[in-house]
Amino acid sequence: MGVGAGSKGGFREFQNRVLEYAQRKGLVTPLEEMDLSIKSRFIFMMDDRGLAPKKDPIDLNELIIKHRILFLNWYLLERGHQDGETIAMLYLESDEYDERFGPPSELYSEVEGLRSPEHGVFVITKKIGKGFFNLQPLGKEGNLKVYDKSGYGKLKEGQVIYCILYPFKGVYYWGIKHAILIPKEAADEYLKKLEENRRNEELIDLFLDSFEHSLSEETLSKYWKSLYTLTDYLIDTNRGGIWNVDYPALEEFFSTWYPNKILYSTSYGAKGLFATIRRFYTWLADEKGIPQPSEHMKVIYEEIRGDLLRLLALKRMIREKRRLRKDSKMYLWFEEENMKIEGRYQVKEIKGSEISLRDIHKNVNYNTRIQEKDAWFLEHLAQGDVFSGSLTKTKESIQLEMDDIYYLCPSQSVKYLNKYL
Repeated sequence: MGVGAGSKGGFREFQNRVLEYAQRKGLVTPLEEMDLSIKSRFIFMMDDRGLAPKKDPIDLNELIIKHRILFLNWYLLERGHQDGETIAMLYLESDEYDERFGPPSELYSEVEGLRSPEHGVFVITKKIGKGFFNLQPLGKEGNLKVYDKSGYGKLKEGQVIYCILYPFKGVYYWGIKHAILIPKEAADEYLKKLEENRRNEELIDLFLDSFEHSLSEETLSKYWKSLYTLTDYLIDTNRGGIWNVDYPALEEFFSTWYPNKILYSTSYGAKGLFATIRRFYTWLADEKGIPQPSEHMKVIYEEIRGDLLRLLALKRMIREKRRLRKDSKMYLWFEEENMKIEGRYQVKEIKGSEISLRDIHKNVNYNTRIQEKDAWFLEHLAQGDVFSGSLTKTKESIQLEMDDIYYLCPSQSVKYLNKYL
């Protein structure tokens, strides 16, 4: 029947072993000292899975503490920690792993599978007994065998729930504290989204089929990826079908959703994204007689493209300089009495090394100064740009630290940014 949560060699024991290994190796840092980028990535993951609270502003530390089980699972099992490997993978490859859960060569694929847990809405189709039951993804075929001893008695066959499930040795386990019961009307809305997505897929397939003999398989694959990025946004934001997109939706997608939700978005990738979506909507106008999205894309291309490409290129430069600083062990430490001010800021004015900023959530203004070593940043920053990061307040001044800047967005994003950060 599979390993139980508390049995030797079970999933819960594996989680605990990975956590103990991370603590011994110093791979888990106190929340107050954790890099802002890690906290932000966790929030984006939560939002992507429909779990982020819709309040403004969000206290990152408070939210992580509230969802500490979800955070630890993500931090240990999903998040790339070193050279793309998770902490669970590092444990498996270390001398500390004692093969309690099986030979490393056999378990590695299991641990790799933990990076992509099943998540979404499910129907409880059958309670098997002793903590086991079957779940069917809503709107799809097939069942998943799940183990949950603690909440088993509260669940009933036929209920619709939201959950995150980690696969381990043929059985799935909760990735959050407990399943979230979904009312029938919410389940019906979810099924509606699935139907819209099916129609999106049909249109995309027709578009790709029209170029099947004139474009390479690699190009068609890039088209597919770009268009499915757009449909992910439409579903995520309840914007409807890909054939019925208005200007605000496209503006939000390019100025905010793409640079925030796609963690490794680049100027090169954005160029392809713009080109593909523009070509798709031209095809939709010519072949299906639906001209509005194509007309919107012409304006989007003129108003947003340049700023977004500039800021994504700058983001790449920031990542590279941050990597070089870490490789050469060049860190800037502050005395304890200095204060970090985290926020989402819009650039109001730039005068030499001084930058006037507005916290877009709190509507508080700051006059900051950038250090000489980061002066190159000023050549790329423009009035109206928006970024997330932190300021360091000393007795003498408030400084903007490049190592704390995470996301940068064009000025248009300020209208929509509260939804994503």
